[in-house]
Amino acid sequence: MDSESAIMKKVVEKDPERLILVQKVDKSYLLGKRKLEVLREIDLEVEKGEFVAICGASGAGKSTLLHLLGGLDQPDKGHIQFEHHIINELSNAQLAGFRNLKIGFVFQSYHLLPELDALENVMIPARLARTPFHSSREKAVQLLETVGLAGRIDHRPSELSGGEQQRVAIARALINDPTCLLADEPTGNLDSQTGIEIIELLKSIQSRNQTTLIIASHDHNVASHAARILELVDGRMCS
Repeated sequence: MDSESAIMKKVVEKDPERLILVQKVDKSYLLGKRKLEVLREIDLEVEKGEFVAICGASGAGKSTLLHLLGGLDQPDKGHIQFEHHIINELSNAQLAGFRNLKIGFVFQSYHLLPELDALENVMIPARLARTPFHSSREKAVQLLETVGLAGRIDHRPSELSGGEQQRVAIARALINDPTCLLADEPTGNLDSQTGIEIIELLKSIQSRNQTTLIIASHDHNVASHAARILELVDGRMCS
């Protein structure tokens, strides 16, 4: 599980500039006896190091699409290619390895463990990847310094503001040097000024590390920071 060959399979067409290729992806859910179609025939290409924003009204399917891209969910039809591998054909164990090593997730609700301090929360993905404790701790301290929380590493989530919690979540997303950052409404629970600071932080990280960054947001002011904006309307992708 500690090597790419252990978490990927089925090599398909290669493109050295492309990171993600989505082709004819559908996704629906059953609500009782009712079928809710969320995504319809989604086609999408994202290049390595690109900053893309996916916009749309509430319920348009933005979060669902990010979950599919990150291997948190599976499409009903179509395929999702990451680098040159089809991720929706991986086993559950392979998907867990893929998410841990390739994807950094930033969620609207932070998803920090309340009983752990900031440093311990950031270290979690590294420890799951079996990175030695000392190396994990050293990297986590550096990342918390990078996101402006050098003096807060021993604070638990309840002792941090919303913006500080999101900075911890960003540091946690970066601990394993992911190829791609997926941010789902990362400013949704923040005031406007703090939201701007979080977007600027994500932009600076993306630019410095050349990490692919995909943000889902209903806020076009947030999306305007991206190099490319895509819109989801009624489950379909519009440029």
